[in-house]
Amino acid sequence: MHLLVTIDDARAQEEGPAYAEVLAGIKQTGIQVTEVVAATPGQDNEVVGLDTDSPLVAPMPLPWLQRSKIVSNLVRDVGRPLPDVVLCLGSLSANVALEIANAVDCPVIAECWLASHLKRPALRASQVAGYVTASAGLASALRGRQVGDLVVTVPFPVKLPDLNHEAADVIPSIAVLGSELDHDSARCLLDGIRTVVETIPDLQICLELGTRTGDPTWKYAESIGLLDRISSISNASNLGPLVSQCTLTALASCQQTARSVVDLAMARGSVVIQADHAFLSEAEREQQCILLEATAEQWAKSILDLLNDPERRSRLGKASREHVARRNNPDVVISTWTQLIHEASKDVTYPFANTGTSGP
Repeated sequence: MHLLVTIDDARAQEEGPAYAEVLAGIKQTGIQVTEVVAATPGQDNEVVGLDTDSPLVAPMPLPWLQRSKIVSNLVRDVGRPLPDVVLCLGSLSANVALEIANAVDCPVIAECWLASHLKRPALRASQVAGYVTASAGLASALRGRQVGDLVVTVPFPVKLPDLNHEAADVIPSIAVLGSELDHDSARCLLDGIRTVVETIPDLQICLELGTRTGDPTWKYAESIGLLDRISSISNASNLGPLVSQCTLTALASCQQTARSVVDLAMARGSVVIQADHAFLSEAEREQQCILLEATAEQWAKSILDLLNDPERRSRLGKASREHVARRNNPDVVISTWTQLIHEASKDVTYPFANTGTSGP
């Protein structure tokens, strides 16, 4: 069995460590894995894949006039056996995945991870064997549309870390994720945190800003006097073990319906706070702190209530940890991926027998 994976730079930045673990696990089952990563103009350094030292390289998206030549070269370089399944990770890699799949006559599985994919996935349902998503809520919404049963839920693999008992004098902290995706919501959240700081002056903030220079969220944090307590990072996924140690994890945007760093935070017992949205599963509603109205006042109230109530925080953290233990077990996740790949390669009659065996 041969799996070819296409992944663009943006998706590699967002979930590279998680998918590196997935691909390593798939390879251990005996499936051959070939990666195609994005070519960077003027790149002189050796390209390294997620779990491959020498991946294939292609411009993403493919330029229209050169696509036939590029795809022919890729198919030649893939070698034999030809891929049995192509997995598309990242919107910009979609036409690369589709062109290779058409050239070697094999099915495509496309990942969905954004709320916008409900209406406009990277590839249309008619172009794929199925969709895969780490979000049970998004999967449920997709199944309610025209894609029917072509959706498999596969969470990110997470190993439960060993936890030491939290010391009583630990400085409270909050990780703010996804601020670059929704600046208005991020400003509202920061306004709430500013109110919290008046009561809990030693609160520390880990703020994810993305890669843009001159980020408006950073400037806003400076304007309201929060910079002296902020540690900024560009990508929380690459610092998951560190970010997940924050007392609370607040999601400024609901555009990304699932993130491995959030699962890791839950595995460590960090309470996740986010605004209510259509793609939350019932399990997430039970184990997270969900704001019915994402106003500055509600953010402040929810954060203060949790920081001032260690018993409730511990109860939610324990429930989150148990949920991740059930849903994100790495062995079950890799088994689900392996089953999905084999089913797709055999052109199984839909719906897939495997709709996501690692839980809701």
